[in-house]
Amino acid sequence: MSTKEMGPGARRDTLDDHFRDWNWKKITLLGQVLLQKVIEAVRAEQEHRIALSELEDSIRESELEIETWEVDHTKPNPFERHIIAAVQLELTKQDTKELEDGNAVSLHSEVSCSILISTGIDLEHAQCQLCADAGLLGQHPTDTQQTSILTHSNTLLCHIDAWTMIQTLYMPSVANLRANRLIDLSSDDNNNNSGCPKPNPNSGKAEDLQLLLPSEICDHKLLKIKWPLRLAQAHDALNKCRTHIHLHQQLVQFKNITYVVRIPTLDAVEECLVISHTKYSCAQKALIALSNHLDHVDFTGQSQGRTIMSWIWLTHGISNDNAESLQDMLHVEWCKARARQNCWSEEVQLLLEEMWRVLAFFNWQVQW
Repeated sequence: MSTKEMGPGARRDTLDDHFRDWNWKKITLLGQVLLQKVIEAVRAEQEHRIALSELEDSIRESELEIETWEVDHTKPNPFERHIIAAVQLELTKQDTKELEDGNAVSLHSEVSCSILISTGIDLEHAQCQLCADAGLLGQHPTDTQQTSILTHSNTLLCHIDAWTMIQTLYMPSVANLRANRLIDLSSDDNNNNSGCPKPNPNSGKAEDLQLLLPSEICDHKLLKIKWPLRLAQAHDALNKCRTHIHLHQQLVQFKNITYVVRIPTLDAVEECLVISHTKYSCAQKALIALSNHLDHVDFTGQSQGRTIMSWIWLTHGISNDNAESLQDMLHVEWCKARARQNCWSEEVQLLLEEMWRVLAFFNWQVQW
């Protein structure tokens, strides 16, 4: 019955009955609700405490590596990371071991499976680079700019043609897919927000050709080879993103103080950052596709209060700048990680105190 149809007294009594019922339900469920909150808070506090400890260990290791390199430059340079090259070297060693053991399955005298995949990833990056360069031409490009883009496109097209001829040896099905145009583009129409060029086989442009790497048509042996290469590509792209973000921040601060930094300089850094982000987005998209076939862990996002600091800040070689700027950037991330850990620690203490007060209130109400 609507309270509009009641008199003032009946309306007040009805509302009071609803409020008392709601308050009683809240009181009776306090134990269950607080228990769930405590379990969640304790788990989150432990996770953030471990993350903070890992960051502090990483900072100490970085300081030791920097001091060692400053004394002896023959030691590994902590400011440089060659992740993709290291993974390619490891895959080459695996190919060598398979040849020595007589277990190698190579269908080409010079190109193994690992070389095929790594070259395909390089070609994909070249497509992203060409697409980015073409997007910077503007509405009225000069003849020199158009010539440069066309030359780059023709060279890339020749490299892709040579690569696809070898690809058909390891993945015969791609020849039929290309000949009959059986490539499904609909699945990417709604999810193509990574910045990578959208494939369009009908255009004939080098940057639009689909390479049909294993993550797209699933050859399990090639998928295993492609996973570490894509993971290394993601690491390498994130390292470059960190460097460009840090450089852009330093240039903006320097510009605000001295007014001598030109806008084209900042634009150039931003362009490098966009290219690195595009490279990472392509790698992440491939890793997600590969994880579905190789039973690897998936990647999910987190909110600001619950997030664990990204592992990209825990690796060494965060920038090509000096050790002081490196520590400044890490110090900010350390402050954020410490604040999150303290926040959850305080939440646990408040919940325990609240549970004690609820029990005291219940005991008082029993004797009331």
